[in-house]
Amino acid sequence: MKVDAEVELGVAKNPVIRNFVFPWRLILLGSGIPQFLLIFITFSSSTYANMARAHIPPSWIIFSWEIVVVLHSLEAIYTAILCKTYKTGLHYGSLWTLTTLLFGYPSWIQLKKLVQQARIDSIIKGE
Repeated sequence: MKVDAEVELGVAKNPVIRNFVFPWRLILLGSGIPQFLLIFITFSSSTYANMARAHIPPSWIIFSWEIVVVLHSLEAIYTAILCKTYKTGLHYGSLWTLTTLLFGYPSWIQLKKLVQQARIDSIIKGE
């Protein structure tokens, strides 16, 4: 929070992020499994998917997709704002935003970690 205040006052500058790191670990441990299950239940014709659809009302599946679309869209907008703030450029900004639109919060969490690491590196270089 101190760094954010210094940036607002013009004392410090935001770091520039010029890379993209796909958040495999966060996706696999976070949103990946529920998303995979939703895709599997919705589109698969296997016996297991048919059993799941027999026990889950179709309105719940539709509602789940609506939640995913709305939340991921909002997260993608937030990521686009972060990319503008940290001057990622069009190429990397598009990658970060598209990844967030597809996979959700693990992508912008990874971006925030890169920003934090860049801030720490700039402090170490300054000393």
